[in-house]
Amino acid sequence: MNKSAIFIMIMLIVIFCCSKEKKKEPEQALAEKALVTKLSDFERSSEIRTYDAENLRQYIDGAAEQFMRYGFEKLATAEYVRNDTALTVDAYLFSSVQGAFLIYSKHSDTLSEFADLGTASFISHGELFFWRDKYFVYLNCFGRDIPEKTLQRIGLAIDSLLIQNDHTAESNTEY
Repeated sequence: MNKSAIFIMIMLIVIFCCSKEKKKEPEQALAEKALVTKLSDFERSSEIRTYDAENLRQYIDGAAEQFMRYGFEKLATAEYVRNDTALTVDAYLFSSVQGAFLIYSKHSDTLSEFADLGTASFISHGELFFWRDKYFVYLNCFGRDIPEKTLQRIGLAIDSLLIQNDHTAESNTEY
Protein backbone atom coordinates (compact mmCIF):
# COMPACT_ATOMS: atom_id res chain seq x y z
CA MET A 1 0.00 0.00 0.00
CA ASN A 2 1.39 3.43 -0.88
CA LYS A 3 1.89 6.28 1.56
CA SER A 4 -1.08 8.28 0.21
CA ALA A 5 -3.53 5.44 0.80
CA ILE A 6 -2.22 4.91 4.36
CA PHE A 7 -2.50 8.65 5.07
CA ILE A 8 -6.09 8.73 3.78
CA MET A 9 -7.04 5.71 5.91
CA ILE A 10 -5.54 7.30 9.03
CA MET A 11 -7.40 10.56 8.35
CA LEU A 12 -10.70 8.70 7.91
CA ILE A 13 -10.16 6.87 11.21
CA VAL A 14 -9.38 10.15 13.01
CA ILE A 15 -12.44 11.85 11.52
CA PHE A 16 -14.66 8.89 12.43
CA CYS A 17 -13.36 8.77 16.02
CA CYS A 18 -13.70 12.52 16.52
CA SER A 19 -17.28 12.53 15.24
CA LYS A 20 -18.20 10.00 17.96
CA GLU A 21 -16.85 12.32 20.68
CA LYS A 22 -19.54 13.99 22.80
CA LYS A 23 -20.18 17.48 21.50
CA LYS A 24 -19.61 20.24 24.04
CA GLU A 25 -22.42 22.70 24.55
CA PRO A 26 -21.68 26.27 23.44
CA GLU A 27 -20.75 28.74 26.20
CA GLN A 28 -23.67 30.95 25.21
CA ALA A 29 -26.13 28.31 26.44
CA LEU A 30 -24.61 28.17 29.93
CA ALA A 31 -25.88 31.60 30.94
CA GLU A 32 -29.45 30.50 30.17
CA LYS A 33 -29.05 27.15 31.95
CA ALA A 34 -27.98 28.98 35.11
CA LEU A 35 -31.44 30.59 35.30
CA VAL A 36 -33.27 27.53 36.59
CA THR A 37 -36.95 27.57 37.57
CA LYS A 38 -36.28 27.72 41.30
CA LEU A 39 -33.36 29.35 43.11
CA SER A 40 -33.53 28.83 46.89
CA ASP A 41 -37.08 29.84 47.78
CA PHE A 42 -37.51 32.12 44.75
CA GLU A 43 -39.56 30.89 41.77
CA ARG A 44 -38.87 32.12 38.26
CA SER A 45 -41.80 34.36 37.32
CA SER A 46 -40.79 35.23 33.76
CA GLU A 47 -39.42 33.59 30.69
CA ILE A 48 -35.67 33.78 30.19
CA ARG A 49 -34.90 36.68 27.89
CA THR A 50 -31.63 36.90 25.96
CA TYR A 51 -29.85 39.84 24.46
CA ASP A 52 -26.83 40.13 22.21
CA ALA A 53 -24.79 43.02 20.83
CA GLU A 54 -27.60 43.89 18.41
CA ASN A 55 -30.32 44.43 21.02
CA LEU A 56 -28.62 44.99 24.41
CA ARG A 57 -29.70 48.65 24.32
CA GLN A 58 -33.29 47.49 24.71
CA TYR A 59 -32.37 46.21 28.17
CA ILE A 60 -29.67 48.59 29.46
CA ASP A 61 -29.82 51.58 27.19
CA GLY A 62 -27.45 53.89 29.06
CA ALA A 63 -24.75 51.33 29.85
CA ALA A 64 -24.81 49.17 26.71
CA GLU A 65 -21.83 50.93 25.10
CA GLN A 66 -19.62 50.26 28.12
CA PHE A 67 -20.51 46.55 28.04
CA MET A 68 -19.81 46.42 24.29
CA ARG A 69 -16.41 48.03 24.77
CA TYR A 70 -15.38 45.12 27.02
CA GLY A 71 -16.43 42.36 24.61
CA PHE A 72 -20.04 41.67 25.62
CA GLU A 73 -21.48 38.64 23.78
CA LYS A 74 -24.74 37.64 25.44
CA LEU A 75 -27.06 38.37 28.37
CA ALA A 76 -29.59 35.94 29.83
CA THR A 77 -32.02 37.48 32.33
CA ALA A 78 -35.11 36.43 34.27
CA GLU A 79 -37.27 37.61 37.15
CA TYR A 80 -37.91 35.59 40.29
CA VAL A 81 -40.40 36.11 43.09
CA ARG A 82 -40.83 35.03 46.70
CA ASN A 83 -43.92 36.29 48.51
CA ASP A 84 -43.71 40.05 47.95
CA THR A 85 -40.01 40.20 47.01
CA ALA A 86 -38.93 40.42 43.38
CA LEU A 87 -35.43 39.43 42.24
CA THR A 88 -33.84 39.95 38.83
CA VAL A 89 -30.91 37.77 37.78
CA ASP A 90 -28.67 38.89 34.91
CA ALA A 91 -25.93 36.58 33.60
CA TYR A 92 -23.62 38.35 31.13
CA LEU A 93 -21.15 36.48 28.93
CA PHE A 94 -18.07 38.26 27.59
CA SER A 95 -15.59 37.23 24.91
CA SER A 96 -12.78 37.20 27.47
CA VAL A 97 -12.10 36.91 31.18
CA GLN A 98 -10.74 40.45 31.10
CA GLY A 99 -14.04 41.84 29.80
CA ALA A 100 -16.05 40.23 32.59
CA PHE A 101 -13.52 41.40 35.18
CA LEU A 102 -13.54 44.98 33.89
CA ILE A 103 -17.34 45.21 34.11
CA TYR A 104 -17.23 43.67 37.60
CA SER A 105 -14.59 46.18 38.69
CA LYS A 106 -16.70 49.08 37.36
CA HIS A 107 -19.54 47.93 39.62
CA SER A 108 -17.51 46.94 42.66
CA ASP A 109 -18.04 48.88 45.83
CA THR A 110 -15.24 49.03 48.37
CA LEU A 111 -17.73 49.57 51.19
CA SER A 112 -19.60 46.33 50.49
CA GLU A 113 -19.08 42.89 51.99
CA PHE A 114 -17.36 40.21 49.95
CA ALA A 115 -19.75 37.36 49.19
CA ASP A 116 -17.14 34.57 48.82
CA LEU A 117 -18.29 33.15 45.49
CA GLY A 118 -17.12 33.26 41.91
CA THR A 119 -13.64 34.62 41.30
CA ALA A 120 -14.64 37.81 43.11
CA SER A 121 -17.93 39.07 44.49
CA PHE A 122 -19.62 41.59 46.73
CA ILE A 123 -23.01 41.98 48.32
CA SER A 124 -24.80 45.10 49.51
CA HIS A 125 -28.41 46.07 50.30
CA GLY A 126 -30.27 43.55 48.18
CA GLU A 127 -27.68 43.37 45.41
CA LEU A 128 -25.06 40.73 44.63
CA PHE A 129 -22.38 41.05 41.96
CA PHE A 130 -19.93 38.35 41.01
CA TRP A 131 -17.48 37.52 38.30
CA ARG A 132 -16.27 34.08 37.21
CA ASP A 133 -14.30 33.36 34.07
CA LYS A 134 -16.13 35.09 31.19
CA TYR A 135 -19.31 35.71 33.22
CA PHE A 136 -20.50 38.74 35.15
CA VAL A 137 -23.61 38.00 37.20
CA TYR A 138 -25.85 40.57 38.87
CA LEU A 139 -28.71 39.83 41.29
CA ASN A 140 -30.96 42.74 42.26
CA CYS A 141 -33.85 42.89 44.74
CA PHE A 142 -34.51 46.56 43.88
CA GLY A 143 -34.04 48.16 47.24
CA ARG A 144 -35.46 45.28 49.26
CA ASP A 145 -33.01 44.34 51.96
CA ILE A 146 -33.28 40.55 51.94
CA PRO A 147 -30.90 38.49 54.09
CA GLU A 148 -27.42 38.36 52.59
CA LYS A 149 -27.31 34.60 53.22
CA THR A 150 -30.29 34.18 50.89
CA LEU A 151 -28.60 36.15 48.12
CA GLN A 152 -25.37 34.22 48.68
CA ARG A 153 -27.20 30.89 48.47
CA ILE A 154 -28.79 31.95 45.16
CA GLY A 155 -25.45 33.23 43.87
CA LEU A 156 -23.71 29.99 44.82
CA ALA A 157 -26.35 27.98 42.94
CA ILE A 158 -25.86 30.09 39.80
CA ASP A 159 -22.08 29.94 40.18
CA SER A 160 -22.11 26.16 40.46
CA LEU A 161 -24.26 25.87 37.34
CA LEU A 162 -21.86 28.08 35.39
CA ILE A 163 -18.84 25.97 36.29
CA GLN A 164 -20.32 22.51 35.79
CA ASN A 165 -18.04 20.60 33.49
CA ASP A 166 -20.69 18.30 32.08
CA HIS A 167 -23.20 21.07 31.29
CA THR A 168 -26.11 18.87 32.32
CA ALA A 169 -28.24 21.46 34.13
CA GLU A 170 -31.71 21.70 32.68
CA SER A 171 -33.93 24.76 32.77
CA ASN A 172 -36.34 23.02 35.14
CA THR A 173 -33.73 22.18 37.78
CA GLU A 174 -34.20 23.55 41.28
CA TYR A 175 -31.45 24.90 43.52
